[in-house]
Amino acid sequence: MHRIPWPLFVVLSIACDSAEGDDGAPAGDSSDSADPSDCAPADDPAELTIVDVAPAPGAMVPNVDIVHRFVIADSPGLFTSLQLVLAAEHGAGTLDPPAPMFTIVPRGDDLEYSLPPLRWTNVGHVEATFGGGFVDEDDCHWVFPPGIFSYDLQEP
Repeated sequence: MHRIPWPLFVVLSIACDSAEGDDGAPAGDSSDSADPSDCAPADDPAELTIVDVAPAPGAMVPNVDIVHRFVIADSPGLFTSLQLVLAAEHGAGTLDPPAPMFTIVPRGDDLEYSLPPLRWTNVGHVEATFGGGFVDEDDCHWVFPPGIFSYDLQEP
C-alpha cells in the first residue's frame, strides 16, 4: 500500500492507496516485457488511455460529496505519485479536504483510481490533469492526456 502526503499548491501532489502484487506490480499484471522497439521515447512519450472519468467531462455537479474517478486502460504500471495540475481555466479553488488519498483497484489489465467524496472551496469550473511523465520498467515513456477533470460546479 502506498500513502504519500499531499501538499496543496498550484500543482497538487496526489497520494495513492494501492492494491498490488508481492513484486510491486499491479495485482493481476502479467508483467510481460515490452519489445523495446514498441516503447515511446522520452522526447515523444505515449499518452495513457483514460476511460470512465467521473465526474464526466462537461458535467454540472453540486459542490458536495464529489467522487473523482478514472481508469487507466491497459495500464503499463502503477502510478503512485500523481501531480494534479490546475489549468488556467480552473476557477473552483482548492480541494476540501485538502489531503485526499487515491485508492487504486486493479480491474484486469486496467487500474481504477478514485478519491473519497470531497468538495472544492469555490463554485466554478474545474479543469485539471496530471502533470509530469512516467517511465515504466521497460524504459517506455508515458504521459496523462490533458483535461482529465473538466466539469462545472453549482451550489448544492
